[in-house]
Parts: sequence; structure tokens; C-alpha cells
Amino acid sequence: MLRLLVVLLGFGILASHANAGPAAAAVTGISSLTHAVLDAAGARDDIVKVQSGTGNSGSTGGSADDRSKHRVVIFTDDKDRVRSTLSAIKRLGYHKDSYVTDKPNEDWNIKWGAADTGKVDEVLGVIKKELGIGSSRIKRSHEFKADDNDIFVNLRFAKSSKTGGSGRSKHRVVIFTDDKDRVQSTLSAIKRLGYHKDSYITDEPNKDWNIKWGAAGKKQVDEILGVIKKELGIGSSRIKRSHEFEADDNDIFVNLRFAKTSASGRAKHEVVIFTNDKDQVRSLLAAIKRLGYSKDSHIADKPNDDWNIKWGAAKAKTVDEILQVIDTEMGIPPSRVRKSHEFEANDNDIFVNLKF
Repeated sequence: MLRLLVVLLGFGILASHANAGPAAAAVTGISSLTHAVLDAAGARDDIVKVQSGTGNSGSTGGSADDRSKHRVVIFTDDKDRVRSTLSAIKRLGYHKDSYVTDKPNEDWNIKWGAADTGKVDEVLGVIKKELGIGSSRIKRSHEFKADDNDIFVNLRFAKSSKTGGSGRSKHRVVIFTDDKDRVQSTLSAIKRLGYHKDSYITDEPNKDWNIKWGAAGKKQVDEILGVIKKELGIGSSRIKRSHEFEADDNDIFVNLRFAKTSASGRAKHEVVIFTNDKDQVRSLLAAIKRLGYSKDSHIADKPNDDWNIKWGAAKAKTVDEILQVIDTEMGIPPSRVRKSHEFEANDNDIFVNLKF
């Protein structure tokens, strides 16, 4: 009640200022004494919000422009695992003071007050992309006050390893390869999902691409193949499955020999991405190079006005593969990129134009 009386008193003071000059001075013209009174009751922010039109009107719409008012706090027992998630959330424009802390709840959940469902869905989308945790596995709880902008996320990984049904932490994933740099991000992504911390990369891979396991379930095998597809662009149908280890053997072996893929002709194709936003396409170029395309592939400026891909000697499946990488990395479906087979038949270059 005292807070309400003080707020009403504040409005009276604001009105007297408004009568003396332009409406814009109503907020900035509050005297020091008035500020002190309002601060004492914690009501000054309420008045400023109403005067500036930023108070909660009960709308659940919201826009991409108001992310910055929402501070996202991730409570977890594995801070290293969620750092990339926090970074991705901040890149979207959420409050710069968003942070990671410890002492999470027992269950996976997200809690909020003022945020609209679009923001909640967006944060859950980042969690799915960075950690592989689907939104259906995270309990939603709209329990904070309507004027509370904070969004709390609880991610206790110790629980998911023991009772979450996935059992990832007991499985050590070993990647055998002749190109350790190329698969480094794949191993990191696998570890972020909660697989054994001693998972590692080594050399001397088999001649064919394969995945071998014993105690692991189909769910774990499919999940790892999904990571390989996302990070390296290698579809699961191209990797031979072999359930050949003992039933109590928790190791999962992945063999990826890239020297073999040179026969597919990728290495001879230099991919050039013409764009007006080089930072936006760096991950795209990296993904293309990881597939084995020419090490001289690069980004250039002065793109065409439309989105297109141009080639000469490359085969249709090569063009489709690059379009698929563009879809995965940039969210641009192949149907939106015009195809143009216009170069000479002996020209191995592939040009991609992406003007943003």
C-alpha cells in the first residue's frame, strides 16, 4: 500500500513538471528530493516505465528488439559444457550481464516472468543447437512476476548421466582419422553432449568410414552419427555400422579416413564465396573445407545481387552437397539459391554468391 501511495505521489509530482514544460521533461525533470522519496519505496522505476511506455502491458507478443532487457542465467554443474550456449545467447542480443552459475535444480527447466513465449522458444532452440537437448526434455515454468525480465535455465548434467536414460558419460568415443584438425570440432561437440571426458582422437583409421560399438544403444550411435553429419557434412548412410564389440564394452569407435575422399574429386574444387558480410559466412567456408574441398577455397567481396551457385567441371552431387552445407550453416534452403552451370567444362572452380 505504501508503495502504491508513493507511486501516486510520484505521478502528482511528475504532473506538476509536465504542466511547466514539454512532456519529455516529465521524467528527466524529477527533483533530487523526489528521486530519493521514490527510491526509498522502490517505485521510481515503475513511474519511469509508465512515462516512457516500456511497462508491461500484458502483451505476449514482444519483438527481437527487446532481447537486451532479458538477463539469462544458466544454473549448471558443468560450466565448461554450457559456455558456448551462453555465448550464442548473448550473440542474439540478450542482456550483456547474462551469466553461468552453479547449484542447478534437480530437473532440467526454464523459468521466466516478463519474457514472451517467442524468447523462451528461442533460448530453448539455442540449447538444442549447442547441447543437443530437445525442448521437450526441458520443463517450462512461467512462475516469475510479470515485471521480472530474468530467464533462468537449470541444466544439471550429473542427473542426466545417471537417470536421464542416455548414459552418455560411460561411453568413451574414439575417432580414428588421418586429419585430426578436421574432426576436432566433432569431438568437442560429442563431449558437450556428455560423452566420456576421456574421449579422444587418434590416427591409423580403417580404410572405410565406419562406427563400431558394443554396449552402446542405437540411440547413442544415431546421436553420434548426427553430430558427424552436422560438423562434417557426412550423412549417416555413408558410414558403415558394426555392432561387433562385447556387450559390456562401452567404447564407441569411429573411423574417418579423409584421404579416401580425395578420390571423390572434392580436393580439386576451389570454392569461392562472394559476400558483403564475411563474418557471417566464415563458418560456412570452414564446413566446406572440412569436407575436403580445396584448401585454397576462400571468401571474396563484390557478390552478385542474387543468391546463386556457379560451376563448370563439378558434378551435380558436388553442387548439391555444397547447397546442403549452406542450408545447414546458414539456414538458406537450396531452393532459394539459383543454380547456374555456366563455366567451362574443365573449370573446377565453384562460385557461391551470398549478398545479405
